[in-house]
Amino acid sequence: MDAAAPPRLVYCGIDPVRFSSPRSNRVSIRTRTRPVLAVATDPKPTRKTPSQSSPSNNNVNGSSKSSSSKKSVNGVSTEIKRVRAQMEENEDLAILMRGLRGQNLRDSQFADDNIQLRLVEVDVSSEFLPLAYDPASISAYWGKRPRAVATRIIQLLSVAGGFLSRLAMDVVNKKVKENEVARAIELREIVTSLGPAYIKLGQALSIRPDILSPVAMMELQKLCDKVPSFPDDIAMALIEEELGQPWQEIYSELSSSPIAAASLGQVYKGRLKENGDLVAVKVQRPFVLETVTVDLFVIRNLGLVLRKFPQISIDVVGLVDEWAARFFEELDYINEGENGQLFSEMMRKDLPQVVIPRTYQKYTSRKVLTTEWIEGEKLSQSTESDVGELVNVGVICYLKQ
Repeated sequence: MDAAAPPRLVYCGIDPVRFSSPRSNRVSIRTRTRPVLAVATDPKPTRKTPSQSSPSNNNVNGSSKSSSSKKSVNGVSTEIKRVRAQMEENEDLAILMRGLRGQNLRDSQFADDNIQLRLVEVDVSSEFLPLAYDPASISAYWGKRPRAVATRIIQLLSVAGGFLSRLAMDVVNKKVKENEVARAIELREIVTSLGPAYIKLGQALSIRPDILSPVAMMELQKLCDKVPSFPDDIAMALIEEELGQPWQEIYSELSSSPIAAASLGQVYKGRLKENGDLVAVKVQRPFVLETVTVDLFVIRNLGLVLRKFPQISIDVVGLVDEWAARFFEELDYINEGENGQLFSEMMRKDLPQVVIPRTYQKYTSRKVLTTEWIEGEKLSQSTESDVGELVNVGVICYLKQ
């Protein structure tokens, strides 16, 4: 990072508004315009004329204010240091804070090679699966394929069964704390192997200290960009299928392997052939729609069974429907690109420090997203002075949204 350049907050794939698409394959945007009432900024110093105050009064008041300000700032700084010291003394809290800062992640760390995502591959066409969340259509599709559903249920039970039995033994033998790290790593590997829906669930749990221990949270945070990648030849074939021509006709260069892999896709670094722009090319995993919908079908039907027991207060069906509707929007990269452009327009006037990569719509489809490449660094790697400024920008950005 250039020392002379002010730190900027880079947002990728932000979803600033809700979307509605009850019957169409294309997710439409429904904008909601709200006025920004105020944005916090540093107060501008007032300029006083000679008639408003005498030189002697200015000197006295200035000295007094300066001294008072220094005492105030020093007092706050001392208090912050004291609180930080107390936090470090609490082992669980220290682990939690390091995890929230992302200090447990390494850029080169992908999932272990022996971990494979268990995706549902079907021979029949998936064109009858909805592109916008529709429980009835999903139920109709998988209801006609009981063998595939049974195979998925067996996968889930075989993977999770052993973990749950070992966890139960830890409780019986009072070794939960002793085996906490091992079980956390095992949980991450299980969630990874079960595929996109469960990885997304793990990512949601990774910021819930009210549900998981700090150790388990830190392990699940590795799911953000430490997921196994899929073969490069499949990714290149998908680019050709989605964009209508071989990748060599679009990009003059493309990294030989992905630079990051997440639950829904993986990213390559490339350069556009037409203008030489550096770009990030995100390619969706094969069989994501099939795997996600069969998991939703299984979980939702389990929720329907649980509704028969009034003593169970959790509405699993309602939670699944709300979560799945948002999840489906992430499967459409055209929608994601439009979100980015919309969010950029919303932020440009008041928060130019917030940078959203430009989307190249010509080279974007439902499963391939081409955006501007931006060099940056994680917040955990930033200097102390940058972190303070970036946090301020982040808070104002959140309030503006």
